[in-house]
Amino acid sequence: MSKNEITFKGRLEKKQALEYLTELVNGMASGQVFVQNGDRYVSLTPGRLVDVEIEAVEKKGKEKLSIELSWGIESEPELDSSLKITTSEPEVRVEEEVEEASEEASEEQQSKTE
Repeated sequence: MSKNEITFKGRLEKKQALEYLTELVNGMASGQVFVQNGDRYVSLTPGRLVDVEIEAVEKKGKEKLSIELSWGIESEPELDSSLKITTSEPEVRVEEEVEEASEEASEEQQSKTE
């Protein structure tokens, strides 16, 4: 099978970017995504299982969100419930995490001295 590829990189108004993302979501839901640039297009048929790679970076003066979706041969899903994407700032319970880490360290230290 030959490689068919469309690549786009550019700056858009947020409204246009949202329209592209909405179409992507609708296409994923319906099972068919078409990406077109000029007279060339790629037809994608998402599988039941989708590999997802998400990277969010916050740097001085710049923010970046990268999302990569891929699919192919079916396999079992790898569930990771720690990932969340929301529109509100998450509550992070730092105090509880520090206490738990401290308790684990104490227990580990005790077991070494016994």
